[in-house]
Amino acid sequence: MKTKIFIFAFTLFIVTGVLLSIALLGPSILTRTEGIQANVNTNPAPETGNAIVRENQKQGAPGWVIPINKESKTQIQAYADATSVAPGQKINFYVSTQQDGTKYQIDIYRLGWYQGVGARKMIPTVTKQTGHAQGYYDANASTLIGCNTCLIDKQKQLGLLEARWTNPYTLTIGADWISGIYLAKFTDANEWQTYTPFDVLPATQNSAYIAVTPDTTYAARNQWGGAGFTFASADIRAQFQGIPSLFASNAGVARVSFNKPYSQGVGAADTLLYVAQMVRWMERNGYDVSYISDVDLHERGLAWLQTHKAYISLGDDEYWTPQMYDAVQQARDKGIGLVFMGANAIAWHMRFEPSSTGKADRTLVCYRVQSVNGPADLQRDPLYTLPTAFVPRPDNAAVTSMWSDPGRANLLFAESDGLSYRPEQALVGSMHADLTTLYRPGYPWQISKTADTNSILLKGTGLTPGQPYGCGLVGPEWNTVNQKFPSPVQNLHVLGESPAYSDVTHITAASNTTYYFAQSGALVFATGSFFFSSALDSYRSPDMLQNMSPTKYCGQRNTNSSIPDLRGVPGMSTPDTIIPGMQMLMKNVMDQLTSRHTPNS
Repeated sequence: MKTKIFIFAFTLFIVTGVLLSIALLGPSILTRTEGIQANVNTNPAPETGNAIVRENQKQGAPGWVIPINKESKTQIQAYADATSVAPGQKINFYVSTQQDGTKYQIDIYRLGWYQGVGARKMIPTVTKQTGHAQGYYDANASTLIGCNTCLIDKQKQLGLLEARWTNPYTLTIGADWISGIYLAKFTDANEWQTYTPFDVLPATQNSAYIAVTPDTTYAARNQWGGAGFTFASADIRAQFQGIPSLFASNAGVARVSFNKPYSQGVGAADTLLYVAQMVRWMERNGYDVSYISDVDLHERGLAWLQTHKAYISLGDDEYWTPQMYDAVQQARDKGIGLVFMGANAIAWHMRFEPSSTGKADRTLVCYRVQSVNGPADLQRDPLYTLPTAFVPRPDNAAVTSMWSDPGRANLLFAESDGLSYRPEQALVGSMHADLTTLYRPGYPWQISKTADTNSILLKGTGLTPGQPYGCGLVGPEWNTVNQKFPSPVQNLHVLGESPAYSDVTHITAASNTTYYFAQSGALVFATGSFFFSSALDSYRSPDMLQNMSPTKYCGQRNTNSSIPDLRGVPGMSTPDTIIPGMQMLMKNVMDQLTSRHTPNS
């Protein structure tokens, strides 16, 4: 009897304790499962602000970062079948592991601020994927190995290289995923990891700002397989032996494909090198921004831009089609503000072709011809027509030279409507000047000594004309105002004038940050440097941390005595950190982009 009373009392005590715990601790105690407690907030803060503000209130996931020494070189490689995808739609990822049967997993992240973590995990990890050995590219040896599915086209689309892997993993984008730059991260059983980038398009086109990722330039610089616009491996050159017209001097093939992995940025191309800092800064500050690819800009043109107040060109934005140029110029002329966050924007005229299987706009074409090299070089592009007595002004507008090629203004390129010659400076305000390979990422940035200190863009910045800021903000390539080419307006403002030395051309010249007010009242601002956005945010990509250490810039030269020692130059020894005054400058730019101004003021 005593035993029964004891059992009853003990049971009553346990039940009372459980009920009391629930009362005191709330429902979260019921969310425990196998020792893991879900993050349940019983009193969530109300969601306020625009979609970007609400998104960045969510929890970030540091696992998006690939650990040092776990970057896949050959072990696992992947690519996507689209540069962008809409909510609710599907995107395919093609994956190859070096060893057949290797297990791997997939994680999907959206880049942003997220309290400084930098990305949010979108779905639970996709596990137990079985890898197939479909070939890989060894960048160190510049060798393509074991890719039996690879197409190297020697006839129809001369020079085209596609991976053409099979067995894709198909991801359905959530209907509630907001627009952004996303990374798919692939991790094999031995923890080797790689990325593939893609954009999620806006569900509605009503954000104030629209930022465009430079996917065409990502592809142009992609050396995977040994074939890019600026590089062709010995193996690729041997494949096309006897067709020297395919290659420019010391350069690459005329066609590159989106249907292969990116060799740079551990598969992320230049997303983390030139773009991530601006994205983090915009989202930290709650700007109402949407994201699209420049392929979307090509395909839909002004329709993508005209419902927004400002357009933002992200990163290294070098390769443009006429459709892209038209869209951005028309946007400016309608009063939409423009920002060019890199250097060298709109340098090369390019065009699209379908993939080998017929999918539109998956092959980029640029022969990189130059009129200074004469008609023989121009004729490497099959769309070029040599002027004759019968056709003195052939339509050569589609020829893939530089937009600023002087030949486009004369009989070598002339077309009837006069639109062939369109130097980028007429839109951007400046144009490519030079580059450095030794002082990476570059040089200090500074306000021009002749800048208007009463400029609305300098309000509250505290920036002093002539004082150097940072040591890696100008470079590795930069723009200048070139007096040989048209200016967009009479009153072009040179805000920044930063001395820079090119170890390539051995010229010391200034990098210019510029702005102007178009006839429509739109503000057009151009940083004139790839690494300007490094002044806005402290994130540094693995490429910068490993390959651009302070011993390679901040004034330290190599053993070549002909290279100037710049350690005595003011600012070259300054740590490469956030510059609050430049943050304020960029805030002023963002604020003024959405307003109309007095033309040419």
